Amino acid sequence: MDLKDEFKKARDWIAEHLFFDKVSGVSTFETTIRSLGGLLACHGLTGDFMFIEKAKDLGTRLLRAFTNDSPIPKASVNLQTGESKHPGWTGGKAILAEAGTLQMEFLYLARVAKDPEFARQVANVIDILDEQSKPDNLYPIYIENDGRLVMCDHRRSWGQFL
Repeated sequence: MDLKDEFKKARDWIAEHLFFDKVSGVSTFETTIRSLGGLLACHGLTGDFMFIEKAKDLGTRLLRAFTNDSPIPKASVNLQTGESKHPGWTGGKAILAEAGTLQMEFLYLARVAKDPEFARQVANVIDILDEQSKPDNLYPIYIENDGRLVMCDHRRSWGQFL
């Protein structure tokens, strides 16, 4: 699109003004796919390692959503303090679609940053899911912090549509 001047201006702003040490609780999933993914895409398109440095900082902060008491990431994490939690409306459970879709960004970050720690914890989520039995080969909506799937009778839940 030949927006080289606009890109340079945005790149310089990111380099000089984008910092993640704010006291702010963010969605682990949304921040991973949008912010971390955006930084990684910029690196992929340009080869500019400034984007990797920013991505490493953000990725390190996001990994704090994985706590010692759970192999499943918490839904939100404070980027400065590392405090993480699930929303109250889930009953303290993780939303499977969120916890199970962080792999692409973190595996790519591990590769370009040459740091396997970025891959270890997110890959563990898939291993945990693979170990579970799934009635009718369907995953449920929620997953417990210890990795157990929270099953419901989907025939009863969805029976009105069947």
